[in-house]
Order: sequence, then structure tokens, then C-alpha cells
Amino acid sequence: TEIYHMHDVESEDADSKQSFNNMIEDLNKAKRLGKKITYHLCYSNLSFEVWLLWHKTDFFKNYMYPKEYLSDINKAYGMNFTSFSEYKKEANFKMILSKICLEDVINAIKRFEKMKQKYEETDYISCKGGYRYCRKNPSSNVGEIVALILKDCKLI
Repeated sequence: TEIYHMHDVESEDADSKQSFNNMIEDLNKAKRLGKKITYHLCYSNLSFEVWLLWHKTDFFKNYMYPKEYLSDINKAYGMNFTSFSEYKKEANFKMILSKICLEDVINAIKRFEKMKQKYEETDYISCKGGYRYCRKNPSSNVGEIVALILKDCKLI
């Protein structure tokens, strides 16, 4: 059995960093239970919106807070949300998701690979508790997990 734990880093403040560290500790505690389960870390730093933007555009801007992504989301998806809370409403978020096709997902995976290659050549990659992650904002490994799923389904 494999479990993919998604962690969405929401800011670069001390509380967010502590939340990330606590999640790594929890994954390691779960591993030590001795069950035949493989745990994988899936993360977005800063915010899941990075992954959404990669479906439509080469996006590598560094923001401090998720709400700063709003104008980029509007541009990439042809929307006109006036606030981050409006965008996050379930119906609006589903509208964004409805604009994503398989080709967009494949493009997002390619953008993930581009980011990964770029950051592998730097000292931004860290390892904590046996889990590799990128400290650089923006970064995400959602593409890695989605690629595994699509390969398993023979879609790529």
C-alpha cells in the first residue's frame, strides 16, 4: 500500500515551517508503526496554485502569500475573480478545474520536470526525515505524483 500525503505550504513564516516539519515527523512516526505502507511526500511551496498555474503557463514567480497568485490565476484561466476568497469558493474552484484537460496536465508535468532539473543544479533540495523537498519558492512535486498515476493508468 502506498499513501501520498499532500502538504500545501501557505507562507514562509515560522508557523508554516513548523507545520511542514510536524508533518514530516508524523510521516516518520507512521512509518515506524511497522505496517506494510510506503509513505510519499507530495507538496507545493508556496501554495497549490503553483501546480494549477503550471497547467497553463510557465510560472516561476516568487510570492509570499497564496492570495498574490490571484491575478496570475485570472490571466491563465481567463477569469475575473476580485478576491482570493471568491476564487476559493467551491463552485469557482470547480470552474477552474473544468478548464484543465489531459494535455494541460501533461504540460504541467513537463513544467514540474523543468523546475526539478533547475533546482537539482542548486542547493535548494533538502532532505528531512528521508523525504526530499525543495526549499525554493515556487516549487511543487505534485507533477511527480500525477505522472506516476497517469503512467499507471497508461495515459502517458
